[in-house]
Amino acid sequence: MNRIYHLLFVLFICEITEARVKQPLGCFTCTSLNGSNPSCEDPFSPAAGTYDPDCQQGVENRVGVFPAKYCTKIKGKYKNSNLTMLVRSCGMSAMLNTCGPFEFKGKIYNGCLMSCRGTGCNQANVITAVTSPLLFLLCCLSLCLRTLAY
Repeated sequence: MNRIYHLLFVLFICEITEARVKQPLGCFTCTSLNGSNPSCEDPFSPAAGTYDPDCQQGVENRVGVFPAKYCTKIKGKYKNSNLTMLVRSCGMSAMLNTCGPFEFKGKIYNGCLMSCRGTGCNQANVITAVTSPLLFLLCCLSLCLRTLAY
């Protein structure tokens, strides 16, 4: 029975630690139309990019800005010409990491909409989701198993 209390205590400490280390989401923010901003284009150079350590966005039907939940990257080619665009920013909703035709500011583009949940994760050519919650859970599970072994 003592082990169960010890295990619950360890889980409680893990939860408090996880809640405390959460920081604002930082994302790279830039726009490039037809290669107008080479430092924003792929391959991306984080040293030359603009980094927003506390990326915030407006929410529809609400006043003010709120901490972003996702870093985003939108890359496409305008359907009716050779105009290209690349936007790195942050947002409140996931973009499902899809490629194909999409509408952006009233124009149809062919390209990719990508989002990720890790600080600075929109710098990569291919964005992969950061599995921070899963990693945290695995660390806690490992700690719990070690505790039960004693």
